[in-house]
Amino acid sequence: MASKPVNLIISRVWWSEREPVLPLTVFSTATLDRLHHLEALCRMLPGAAVSGAVFLPLVQRKGGALAGANADLLRAAQKRLQDLHDRLEWGRDSTGSSTTGSSATRTIGIDGAGATAVCSLHLVLLTEVTSDPGLAALVPINSLRNVALLAARTPLVAMIDVDLAPCEGLAGRLLRDVSRVQGLQAERDAMWVLPAWESSPQLAQAEAEAVVQAARTGDKPRLAALWSSHRIRTFSEDVYARGHNATDFSRWLRSPKPYVVQYETGYEPWGIVAREHYLQWPFDERFRGCFRDKVTQVASLARSARLRFTVLPDAWLIHQPHLSSAAAQIAFNRTNITAGGGGGRGGGAAGTGALEAAAAARAPADKLAEASQAHVRALQKMVRYRGLNTTKFTLHKAHSMLTSDGAYAAMAAGAYKPAVGGQWRACAGALPWLQQQGGAGWSGGSGGRGDGGAGSGGWRGAHRRRGRLRG
Repeated sequence: MASKPVNLIISRVWWSEREPVLPLTVFSTATLDRLHHLEALCRMLPGAAVSGAVFLPLVQRKGGALAGANADLLRAAQKRLQDLHDRLEWGRDSTGSSTTGSSATRTIGIDGAGATAVCSLHLVLLTEVTSDPGLAALVPINSLRNVALLAARTPLVAMIDVDLAPCEGLAGRLLRDVSRVQGLQAERDAMWVLPAWESSPQLAQAEAEAVVQAARTGDKPRLAALWSSHRIRTFSEDVYARGHNATDFSRWLRSPKPYVVQYETGYEPWGIVAREHYLQWPFDERFRGCFRDKVTQVASLARSARLRFTVLPDAWLIHQPHLSSAAAQIAFNRTNITAGGGGGRGGGAAGTGALEAAAAARAPADKLAEASQAHVRALQKMVRYRGLNTTKFTLHKAHSMLTSDGAYAAMAAGAYKPAVGGQWRACAGALPWLQQQGGAGWSGGSGGRGDGGAGSGGWRGAHRRRGRLRG
């Protein structure tokens, strides 16, 4: 199931007319239920560029034209992204409501220049049509990351998952300090690590949100106090501590200067990297779902690109609580559904698309959680594989582990090449700004020209329609 080639279709592209004034593009991915995180990320990075690839699975038994319900769902998804883009780009949505005076239109000074207090946002909506509800429940995460990367025109990039909030100091201080930025760019063989934290799972939702805000806007003494009081902890320390242990959080809280840490197998920090390294070592598109997708890519940066890992002393990330994906719900026992549960409804057509439809309709959190169980049931459907009874989720996990192990072996032999499709190769070889070394096409100015076609070449264009793209 998970080894099937990814077949993404571009639905629409939205390209900001606003040029970034900071030399950083944060690229990320989202599903419809996490669009609010994508909007928040843009507002947290004023002056930077944010590139988001949004995924919409469409389940139907036959190919060709979309079934009525799927066509309606696609239109609803396009409208949600159009409204999101209009709010951030123009300060209004499709209802005509203005957000004048909000954070979408306030201005701030950058070395004497003015810039809007939001990011320069690029969006692409991609669909995948499949007859397998289990496949639809596994987000093709690395393919989407590669799509989002293609829009990066700045010399520095950072893949930051959409549920992570950067501290105020990243865009507000560090990236506005010319000498610091020059230092980041000069060290071309470094990943500048952004330490990642998360709120305690013991906190109620309202308190967790308050803690996240305090951690994002506070300073390091504030973080230390939140840590000592057990209101925050290091990211994912209960399920995968080695993913971030090498960062050495105790040292980080005491350190006023950057410091280098040794790469350890399993280390998977988020960080700022020269764009050329991601272009040479993109994300391996054989991974989807939630196992070893990022850790394998970080390993390629360490073992193949030979990057150093240098921890930034004055910038960090804080995870925002949210509804887990179906695969994560199963992997971390966050669902009460038993394997094979749900009877015929578990893997059949009934209930598929429920989460996407609820998210498109802006349903409340409890309704989204309920709707997500259709994806959980699809992954826990019992199947027969090589004479054994198992679940689609178990096959997905096994595929991810075997793929990662194979990639590590190839790295050890000096023979690893990330698996990417013709779509990636066509775009990476054709987009003009990707042919310029180090993001030379980045102008660092304000204003600019919208380019609705940019980033769309190479992906199939079926049922693609241009949005209201200015320029």
